[in-house]
Amino acid sequence: MSVAVLKAAVSCLLLASALCAHPVDAQEVNAQPIDEYRSNTAIGLLTCRMSLKFAAAFAEADAERREKVDPKMGDWRGCIQKQRAETLALFKRASTATRKPAMRDALKNYQVVWAAMMEGIAPSSDERKIDYERRQAAADTKLNEAWAKVEIEQ
Repeated sequence: MSVAVLKAAVSCLLLASALCAHPVDAQEVNAQPIDEYRSNTAIGLLTCRMSLKFAAAFAEADAERREKVDPKMGDWRGCIQKQRAETLALFKRASTATRKPAMRDALKNYQVVWAAMMEGIAPSSDERKIDYERRQAAADTKLNEAWAKVEIEQ
């Protein structure tokens, strides 16, 4: 594994971590709970995907390079657990913020699709790279469609 690839993975993960480390208070920017929920799901997905990529780069790096970085940055399983817990709380707030039953149903559907997508971040042991990329692209499309339903119901 090249140093450049490892540095790029670390840089992306640090950026995503920085975005998540300083959550924006919804009161400060007068954001709606639904917008805060949507942002959290997008950032959470990015963060956990980068964590998985970092874990893969870390596993391929030699011992000298491994000593220079914190292996916790590649804890993608922990990332998923953390993001699911945070997002569930925001989902409940967003769901109660709307009075329209169709909107609540659309939010619920989005939450289910997002949670399934988070659990499917990692490739299976026998999955080819192209199949993994196709599966992730299909999941992204499904998630975008689920959010489109939310927007329609607003």
